[in-house]
Amino acid sequence: MVKQQLWIINSALVVLAIVSIALAQLVKQDLPSIPTRRRNYAQAEIKPPRLIVSPEKIYQNDLFDTFSAPAEPVPTSKNLVTPIPQFSVKNSAAPTKNQKVDFIPPLDITIKGIIMSPQPKNSIVMVADSTGKEQMYHIGDKINDGQVLKITKNQMVVIRGNGQQETFFLRKMEKLNPGLPSWDFAIKKIDDALYHLDPVEILKEITSIGEVIEALDLCGAYKDGKSIGLLIGSIKHHPLAEKLGLASGDIITKVNSLPVTDSKERIAVYDAIAELSMGGYIHVSVMRSDKSLELSYLLKRLERPSPFSSSSGDTKDGKDTQGSDLFQLGKDAQRQQNRRRFDQIHRTSEQHDAAISEMRKKMLDDMRTRAPNRRVL
Repeated sequence: MVKQQLWIINSALVVLAIVSIALAQLVKQDLPSIPTRRRNYAQAEIKPPRLIVSPEKIYQNDLFDTFSAPAEPVPTSKNLVTPIPQFSVKNSAAPTKNQKVDFIPPLDITIKGIIMSPQPKNSIVMVADSTGKEQMYHIGDKINDGQVLKITKNQMVVIRGNGQQETFFLRKMEKLNPGLPSWDFAIKKIDDALYHLDPVEILKEITSIGEVIEALDLCGAYKDGKSIGLLIGSIKHHPLAEKLGLASGDIITKVNSLPVTDSKERIAVYDAIAELSMGGYIHVSVMRSDKSLELSYLLKRLERPSPFSSSSGDTKDGKDTQGSDLFQLGKDAQRQQNRRRFDQIHRTSEQHDAAISEMRKKMLDDMRTRAPNRRVL
């Protein structure tokens, strides 16, 4: 039953397809065509050629014959090699002359006292002007047209408005150690061939090897065209040579067995001396009047002699009295003096500050009780 129904459906579909095809063939029409325009190139307008006007032809056909043909350029030879530049020396400008510095008269002031402090800005200097009026200053304060630049234990440095620097001393340098030249603290003669040198004190007087060369007036010494050492020239301008036992005309041939004939050897001698420590020796070989001398110098600290000590080195009862005090202290006074020295050396920072404060207080009290016409800021 089911198979019979399927057959009927299939047959109906086939018939429907055939009918649809037949109807399509009957209804079919051709698509309309679009007519195309063809351009007639033959009838296109032809433009006449453009007239080219040449001014040259117009001048050539001139009725008055005023035209003349331009001259053809004449070829010229060009040198492609550039000439060698000539050396020209420009005149250098004349050196400018150093302007003469006009120094102004120094300040008419006198230092009456100095109070030092661990901090420089707290240090005080008491200055009296030309009228005797006293006034205290700190670093940076103005004095007339100047300004306090530095305060030390014995001096004050002032810089003026024009850059001029002036130094004022509380005590003159020669009065600090009366009768004792500064070189006596640095060099001590033991005999004609042995000297004691204090390097610390020498460096206070001479700070470079150049100053030694200038003090001894050193130059090269030659014999038969060959360098043999260093010649000592004029020594009148400086006491160093005399203190060292050297004389004008001496020739230094060796230092600590090292020759000094050329610059390399002299640098080696300088390095060898610089490495010496306290207790070391410097042996100098010298030619004096064709005779050889040997001078020895021992490096050691020298005691600073008292200004009141005997400098002649006389002996009394077989004992050396050089350096003995002119005034002998008793046992009690000597014990108190030793005690004060011990306290000064071994005191603490608090004790040091207290001592400084007490000293400043005493000086200020003393300043206040001085001239009534002074002014204190």
